[in-house]
Amino acid sequence: MSNNYGAISNDEDDPPPPYSPGPAPRYFDEEVPEVITPLLPERERRQHQRIVEARLLRADIIQYAASGERTQQQRVTEARPIRYEATGERQHQRVTETRLIRYDAPGVRTPLLPERRRSKRRLELNSEPIFMVLGILFFLVIVIIIVYVLVLFMCFIIRWATEPPYERRIAIVGAGPAGVSTAYHLAQRADSAHIPHRITLYDKRSHIGGRSVHPVDIFSPDFGDSVELGATTFPKSASILIKAADNLGLRTVAVQDGIGDLVGRGSGSFGVYDGRSWAYKEPHPRNFLESGWWTFWLWVRYGMSPNRAADIVSDFRKKRARLSSFIPFNYLSTAINSVDLSQHAVETAEHYLSSQGVAENFQREIFNPWIRGRYAQNLGTISGVGAFTAADNNDALSIYGEDGMAGLWERMVSSSGASVNLETSVQWLAKGSWGGWFLASSSPSGVETVERFDAVVLATPWVLTSLNITLENTPHNVSYVPQHYTLFTSPHELSSNAFSGQEEIPGLILTTPCSWEYREISGGTGKDGMGHAPFWVLSRIKEVIRWGRREYVYKVVSAEELKDEEIHRMLGGTDKTISWVYRHFSPAAHPLLQPRTIFSDILLDDNLWYTGAMDELSTGVEMGSLMGDNVAALVVQRWRKEGKYLPEERRIPQEPEEATYGKNVTG
Repeated sequence: MSNNYGAISNDEDDPPPPYSPGPAPRYFDEEVPEVITPLLPERERRQHQRIVEARLLRADIIQYAASGERTQQQRVTEARPIRYEATGERQHQRVTETRLIRYDAPGVRTPLLPERRRSKRRLELNSEPIFMVLGILFFLVIVIIIVYVLVLFMCFIIRWATEPPYERRIAIVGAGPAGVSTAYHLAQRADSAHIPHRITLYDKRSHIGGRSVHPVDIFSPDFGDSVELGATTFPKSASILIKAADNLGLRTVAVQDGIGDLVGRGSGSFGVYDGRSWAYKEPHPRNFLESGWWTFWLWVRYGMSPNRAADIVSDFRKKRARLSSFIPFNYLSTAINSVDLSQHAVETAEHYLSSQGVAENFQREIFNPWIRGRYAQNLGTISGVGAFTAADNNDALSIYGEDGMAGLWERMVSSSGASVNLETSVQWLAKGSWGGWFLASSSPSGVETVERFDAVVLATPWVLTSLNITLENTPHNVSYVPQHYTLFTSPHELSSNAFSGQEEIPGLILTTPCSWEYREISGGTGKDGMGHAPFWVLSRIKEVIRWGRREYVYKVVSAEELKDEEIHRMLGGTDKTISWVYRHFSPAAHPLLQPRTIFSDILLDDNLWYTGAMDELSTGVEMGSLMGDNVAALVVQRWRKEGKYLPEERRIPQEPEEATYGKNVTG
């Protein structure tokens, strides 16, 4: 229905007007004939003019955007004019533009689109070539990378087929636990990295195992029985040795008495003697860490000291076991700090135990004898790490079979494939121009041989070598404790008169200073640390039958040589028979494990490694094997970084170099 001004009503009940295609379409930039409405006011006339323009434009859009036949109702609905709820020129323009955008169609010019939308559409059109160019460049980069990788792979295949990887040559000086462990783990790690290698092992002794192996035949080799002066057990926490034994097919067994290194097996009773009286006696030799040992009487005598000492050693064992998880470490001090053992290393065991509430009488009567029996030192001179390592032999293990620990060392060397030169001493070392080392060795016949190596590992204490060479990091000079070992057999038992009238002499006798001299003596070592006791430890190892007669085998470890007169005194007189005596002096039986904060470097110079830094912290087969594994890991780590193929200047020269063998070397 039309109103007075000719406008179309928005009433939905009015019948739709007949559809008419209308005039030809007009674009937005064409002029629209002005509708003359002189009877309307000026403001309403302009509004009516805009409505007419919108109707004409809508009709044009519908005519050119629609396809197919439409119903009359659809056309009327699409052509229905806009309802204006507000007045004003800007409001009408926004409504018109919004409606026109909705009916925009291909091929229809829409100059009334907002400027922001027109700019966005232009940006989209202009961005298409940019994305296309970036895609092409990305594809080319991928192709170049693939081609580069293929070329490198082909070069590697060609080089591998024409030239094998360079074989490293490494020398290990010392065939003790550290040297054997280095050779064994080096071979394993190098094989895993597919690095060819050749290991040469040197030792001035006639056997593998160093100071830890010293078998002695009783009476004579024909008798068929022997005694081991070296290490026969290792703690259950020595995971590296346990794993090596399992890999080599050896079985480990538990030592029942827990102190096999001191007395062997089946030694009977245990006592502590101070040279004047018996400080302590017990029917069975057991470690104070073993559960169920402490009776009510001991609790009354020592209070909570045994429990506190056991907790200290147990906590130490857990921390020390974590050292292997930090392999490889370049500095020993770094590894100690990582497992929170720095306080144990910088304090004496006596000071640390006292600070933890362990009574002095327990230290003198139980803890100190144990340390003296293992390392010939007192609590006042040894560090906490050294003392607690000695005490940690609860659930000790040994290698099953006659060969024992010696069999383990030999199998580890055999597994490494190393070339072994026994009874051969290293005379001097000299740097080579290729970055390796010259090594001169002397055979038992006195012939000196000079060989060239890519790397050298010193698995022997620096102070025990004859090397005199300028190094970037010179090791510390560590003092060692001398010991005298005496083995003797007799058909007689020990006399009670020689041990303060004690009727039953224990099978294992450990010693400690007297109570009135303990504070002074505990700060000494060697002869100065003995006190009134004549030896460090005395034990009855076993019984043997010779010529139809039973004889006892005794072992004595002392700071001074044990004379025949002293042996007769212990047996009860000069009329007592001594069937056989064997004496051995070790000038460097154990390192002096004094507290320290600084340790020798593991890398002494370029391609020159050192395992002896561990002797400055602690000693024993478990600690030596751990350092050997660590050095092996460091060597193979460097080989990995250098690669399998070394440049010519880093390889051992084929032609011998003259006038360089003796540089910076005397000896």
